[in-house]
Amino acid sequence: MTRTAKGRVKLPQWGGGFLNITKKIAAKHTELGANSPLKMLEDYDFDEIAPLADAALVQHDAAEDFAGKAETAYRERDKNKPLINDGTRAAVNLLKAKYAKNPKMLIEWGVEVDDTKMAAPKTPGT
Repeated sequence: MTRTAKGRVKLPQWGGGFLNITKKIAAKHTELGANSPLKMLEDYDFDEIAPLADAALVQHDAAEDFAGKAETAYRERDKNKPLINDGTRAAVNLLKAKYAKNPKMLIEWGVEVDDTKMAAPKTPGT
């Protein structure tokens, strides 16, 4: 006696892969017309779902394009990060030394100064 394998259905998470599958299902549904088994679905009409999936796929592709552009922009932004980071920290340290008796002067330089009292560190067991 032979066994029939019950194949597992693999659906990707929501996104381009999922929307492409929806598009393929909708195409087959349209091809079969009145004979499509999807006509038996009571709660879902693939004649309405198909254009929604197409629109979502267009938006997904646009989002992917923007993500690529964002990644490129971040890379460009970070090209000189070490120089900018180290230079800014050195400037703040110099200004802190210059205005040691009045650190609020750093506010004029665009540096946020927090002058609230620091709580005493908690000792274990108290």
